[in-house]
Amino acid sequence: MLMNPLNPVPGPQHPDLADGAPLAPLLDVELRRADDTVVLVVRGEVDLATAPVLREGLRAAADSHAPLVVVDLTDVSFMGSVGVDLLLDALADARSRRRELRLAGVGGAVRLVLDATDTTDRFERYPTAAEAVVHPIFLR
Repeated sequence: MLMNPLNPVPGPQHPDLADGAPLAPLLDVELRRADDTVVLVVRGEVDLATAPVLREGLRAAADSHAPLVVVDLTDVSFMGSVGVDLLLDALADARSRRRELRLAGVGGAVRLVLDATDTTDRFERYPTAAEAVVHPIFLR
């Protein structure tokens, strides 16, 4: 299993690549911190096999003690209901700690599963991570 040098959490590798080709992770998460904000950039497919990678990324973001966590889903090509469950758990955890969790780049596959599970409106959503970061924080 290859590890991304920016991400210590190894994920499942793509099974469809030819022998000898470098293995591409099915899911990659990168934690970026700026001032009082953490942006968790998620790339790839979120399903049962890759859920532990997202869970660890969300846990690291929560453990950062930042008052604002933005989950950037712009480059997520697939999300199953397990991804929605993880995001809902992260949202509940953030609220219990009097912090905010926002989603950015919710489109395509992510929007589809949020709509299908009737959870779209539970999240504050922004077109980009940059817009989510500059919006004022209103702690509940």
